[in-house]
Amino acid sequence: MLEHIWINPIKNSDLKVYQYGYEECQPNHSYGPANRDHYLLHLISRGSGIFHCKNKSYSLSAGQGFLITPGTITSYRADEKDPWTYSWIGFNGANAEFYLAQTGLSAENPVFQYQDTNSFSQIFTSLKKLNRNTVTDQVRMIGYLYMLLALLMENSSLLSIQGKAFFSSKEEYVKNAAAYIQTNYSRKVTVEEIANYVRLNRSYFGVIFKELTGLTPQEFLIDFRIDKAKKLLSDMSMSIGDVSRSVGYDDPLTFSKLFKKNVGVSPNAYRKNI
Repeated sequence: MLEHIWINPIKNSDLKVYQYGYEECQPNHSYGPANRDHYLLHLISRGSGIFHCKNKSYSLSAGQGFLITPGTITSYRADEKDPWTYSWIGFNGANAEFYLAQTGLSAENPVFQYQDTNSFSQIFTSLKKLNRNTVTDQVRMIGYLYMLLALLMENSSLLSIQGKAFFSSKEEYVKNAAAYIQTNYSRKVTVEEIANYVRLNRSYFGVIFKELTGLTPQEFLIDFRIDKAKKLLSDMSMSIGDVSRSVGYDDPLTFSKLFKKNVGVSPNAYRKNI
């Protein structure tokens, strides 16, 4: 049994749903090797099979799932004796990579376990009831996708608390720390908070962050804030104080000193040059 729905996604959306579906696979049913242009998330509800990605093979069964990332050649095949049944959703969007980073999933770490089976099943059941031709229901699809990603984030946190690795490489720790900074730069965020977010000792976190980026976490945070401030300074309706607070500095004087140290001119002089 196969149900496969293709969607004409909403333009300029934070997330876009391209397709979703459900399949009770026949023995040895396979797909690929193939390269996709959007993300595909599969959740296995029954049976078992094998997923191949980046020269690795994963034997998977009910209660597990796998992610296919754009530009990655993958293939998968149902078991001969106990073929799997799975649901899937295909998506992309400006912030798709960021949201997936919070789940710990990537091309290097594409497999996951999920424990709250009912919640995941309810999302796909709800998707099936929607009319893909209406904007209203397309917005609902995006809402269900957000719910699915939130469940995966919670699932990832639970597994890490139970003693499993949160991320699988230095690159993933740093990538997710950078994403956290890019989301929280406008408030008083500390290096210790960022290290806690990725579940690393602060000292070790600082070492690997500088190793991979050439900057300390604090330097990266300041650079990101200054870049944002430069863009905001082009808006003449904003005062220097407005810009300062918008990038995480309550004290405009502190902001002005940091800006001049990094850019070479004061915020006012930079604005005049614009």
